[in-house]
Amino acid sequence: MAVAAGTSLFLVATRFVTVFPILYATRCGLRTSLLPAINLSQMSEFSLVIASLGLVDEDPPARHRFVADPSLFNVMITRARKHMTVITALRSPEGIIGDYLRYAEQPLTPSSADDDPPNEWAAELANELRHAGLPVRLGYPVGRWRVDLCVGSDTQAFGLICGVHPDGVHEHVERQRTLLRAGWQLHDAFASRWSGDPVRAALELARLVS
Repeated sequence: MAVAAGTSLFLVATRFVTVFPILYATRCGLRTSLLPAINLSQMSEFSLVIASLGLVDEDPPARHRFVADPSLFNVMITRARKHMTVITALRSPEGIIGDYLRYAEQPLTPSSADDDPPNEWAAELANELRHAGLPVRLGYPVGRWRVDLCVGSDTQAFGLICGVHPDGVHEHVERQRTLLRAGWQLHDAFASRWSGDPVRAALELARLVS
């Protein structure tokens, strides 16, 4: 608790000193420049979000319903670009709050996507990229989407789209937009670009890893 309180104080102090005076002077971002409430953060994103639920088990149901409102809750858990910390005194959270906290406590299980490649071309390309010494994952899961090939690691990783989404053009475009907004570096890697030659494709794509 002491660590969480110290982190919160540090965040508030540094944000006030570095951001608030400038935004206040220019009259920009007055709604979100210091400590925004959830209902004022819908159009904003932050690198770090520290969410204090302000609930205890003994609170009346109305207070719990406010925090668990699906719309507000969705805004709260989608504002962080990199990291989110939830501070709560709830010992036995229920409903959507409990589901979310229990999910957050579970380590992600390794994906078995390599057993089911998006298409034959993606599998052949992945094999050649591995021969070139690059780490590759097929069908990398990102929310409800999957990146056909994820190549590289850490900050050098990028995604390859090896074909049109199986559910059609609309889903294909929506996946592209969503992943790009989330910060993914994506490249089209359709077989037609290299006349179906995975070796030539792998040699060219390997140069993207600096």
